[in-house]
Amino acid sequence: MEAGERKIVGVNSHPGDDYFEGADFAEILEETKAWDTFEERQIARLGQVKRERSSADVARALLEVRRAAGSGENMMPALIAAVKIYATVGEITKALQGAWGSYREPEIQATGAGVDIGQIANGLHFRRPVRILIAKGGFDGHTRGLGIFTHLLRELGAEVIYMGLHRSVTEVAQVAIDEDVDAIGFSALIGSPVRFFTKLKTELTRMGRSDIFITGGGIVRPREKKFLEEELHIGRIFLPDTPLREVAKYLVENIG
Repeated sequence: MEAGERKIVGVNSHPGDDYFEGADFAEILEETKAWDTFEERQIARLGQVKRERSSADVARALLEVRRAAGSGENMMPALIAAVKIYATVGEITKALQGAWGSYREPEIQATGAGVDIGQIANGLHFRRPVRILIAKGGFDGHTRGLGIFTHLLRELGAEVIYMGLHRSVTEVAQVAIDEDVDAIGFSALIGSPVRFFTKLKTELTRMGRSDIFITGGGIVRPREKKFLEEELHIGRIFLPDTPLREVAKYLVENIG
């Protein structure tokens, strides 16, 4: 990756010049402050839209979406009509689920996916019982890496807890506390890693468990990585293609 042979957009390809020239922590902090009330403002705007639209028209439009989805015909006219009268994405999704059902995530499999995990973990082991929560936030659905890391962590002697996809950061923090974990390994492959990790640390602190060790990885730009590690004091953030042996050594040295 560092040689440029493998291109990863946002890391070594098309990163934006400002991300390589220093770390403007003040700017990032201002961004995180703006995010603090974003969810509340969006919920308020959604409530206003629902109050001003015609509930009867929306209900009829959603029935038509469900009918079209079940019939196999072109769904675009029904979808466009529903959007035009301010049916929400969530409401349309539920209508489609009524016709198609819902995806059920299979149980995460601890697999090496062709990687010799035993060889990677050879000679490395946590010195005490360790519980680690593996988590994702938002709509990230990438699970292959979770299986590899679950296998690696268990090979190192850890008990691994995985709570599934499509969870809020607040839920991740609550589960970490309920399960009394020693560390959280957070994967951020979509969305803003700064937002995810900042929110996670804030929630743990608010709940009285700022002692829980946070580490993770994903698609994180150099400036963001520097901010998370040096300003927010998150544990090491691992970028794509980091050798698993390097990850294992770091976890053993810093968690247990």
